Amino acid sequence: MIGTGLTSTGGGIRLNPNNGVFLTASNPGGPGWDISVDNQSDEPHTVTPLVICAADPSITHQVGTTANGPTAESAATCPAGQFVAGGGVVAKAKNYLSLSISDANHWFGRAKNVNTIFTGVVAFARCSNRPHSAANGDPVTLQPGTTGTSQAQCPDGQVPTAGGGSGHPNVLHNASAPTATGWSLRATNTDNVPRLVVAHVVCTAP
Repeated sequence: MIGTGLTSTGGGIRLNPNNGVFLTASNPGGPGWDISVDNQSDEPHTVTPLVICAADPSITHQVGTTANGPTAESAATCPAGQFVAGGGVVAKAKNYLSLSISDANHWFGRAKNVNTIFTGVVAFARCSNRPHSAANGDPVTLQPGTTGTSQAQCPDGQVPTAGGGSGHPNVLHNASAPTATGWSLRATNTDNVPRLVVAHVVCTAP
């Protein structure tokens, strides 16, 4: 439940068991956070949604342009004078997220189409007048067909407001979630060669 005067900046899921399920959407929805997943395994999973909220009246919500294709990317842009505080990505069913990251002024999203003709990816940004920073974790090598986790940490004295991660389009996101000091991204390499996955976190002073 979102408190009065609070707005979501980031969010994600914890997953148990921690593979076999793929994110198709993780994005701001009103004051909260919306999640969509596709269970490609033959067993039930527990999905726990998570949201980070801020009491920041300057936050605005920006929507990127819809991108279509077998693998497609979208970007949402913050207005001049505002900083990215968070963001997320929406894709259609059977289109799995493989990128959700930021720079100072944009949130970028990408999804890979695994079944249908068009991906239909849209990125969203939460923008703030308050300065925010971004950091990447150490790259983790995933062998073909394996699942692994990358962790990104905020600078000392800062807290996470959003996160996600990056990698090859064939490295698909299973779970993406805040930690006490950063962000955790779990992903599966669906390629036939080793690929990297890198977690990403957006941070600010508390």
